[in-house]
Amino acid sequence: RLTEAAAVYPGDHFLLGNQLLRLDRLENAWQESPLDGQQVRGFGTPVKPPWALLVRVCVGEIEDDRYHLRGGEMTIGREEGDIVFPGDSFLSRAHARLRMAVQDHNMTVLLEDLGSANGTYLRLRGPATVPFGGMFRVGDQIFRVRKDS
Repeated sequence: RLTEAAAVYPGDHFLLGNQLLRLDRLENAWQESPLDGQQVRGFGTPVKPPWALLVRVCVGEIEDDRYHLRGGEMTIGREEGDIVFPGDSFLSRAHARLRMAVQDHNMTVLLEDLGSANGTYLRLRGPATVPFGGMFRVGDQIFRVRKDS
């Protein structure tokens, strides 16, 4: 369970409420709509270019919805945010935030829990130390590490 912002990388999975999400790279470079023969761009709402893709993963690793991540941060929640899942009662109103930061031409993506009731869980890439009082999840079971006296 996240207790502070954690770096996430393409291919990483994380769980918010009942939503299993995966951060992915964009398959193709973002391109503006092409100019027509008279050097005019088609009419439509201009959009910020996306910097990553968020994929909702369902049972059986079936990919469901895809969300283009735009702007410096994206909030995910049940009622508030850029991406909402109104039917998920295990999500808080504003549950978590993905933040993109660029420093020295390197992009970092941070996942941050916004004080949600049920927590935000990041799938580990390898062995990890869980401090006393820390929580982790295996399947639907949540465990807390404690020191017996």
